[in-house]
Amino acid sequence: MILIRHSVFCWVLFAFPGNCIQGSEKAVTFQFMKWRLFLFPEATTMIGEQLDIQGKLEPVERRLATLKKHLEQADIYFKYKGKKPLTEAEQILLTAAKDYLKGVMNGKTTIPTKTWKEEYTKLTAERKTLNQRYLALKEEVKEAEKIRKSVYSILRQEQQPHRKQDMER
Repeated sequence: MILIRHSVFCWVLFAFPGNCIQGSEKAVTFQFMKWRLFLFPEATTMIGEQLDIQGKLEPVERRLATLKKHLEQADIYFKYKGKKPLTEAEQILLTAAKDYLKGVMNGKTTIPTKTWKEEYTKLTAERKTLNQRYLALKEEVKEAEKIRKSVYSILRQEQQPHRKQDMER
């Protein structure tokens, strides 16, 4: 769509090839906004898509937190596992890490730190993609809301003179 000032009091809106509207700036702007809303019908579904993305982000965030805890405990375990003269604090940390990993491992004998790191990297990338899409949608929703408010404002302005005329009669 292209909005061109044709003369002092006339504006032209070229919406589609062969389809244009001439009139006052207010009328052409109003038509532009109507067409913008018509061409942008998915505006109402964008909020739903935002909610879907939030729903997808929640389990990713929870899993990332869990993996972070697993990796921290594995790091503590490997840091103090081979060290012989342990202080009391180090011994407590090693025992806590060993107990935590024992509960997480479900009977497995090796700690899958490589698998956890790969999953953490994959989920971090997925979270980044989802966040980017969410923020883009947020901006689109904000823009659509501005357009909607402008259309309603113009509609109210155009209806007010009619009400005043009706009241004078």
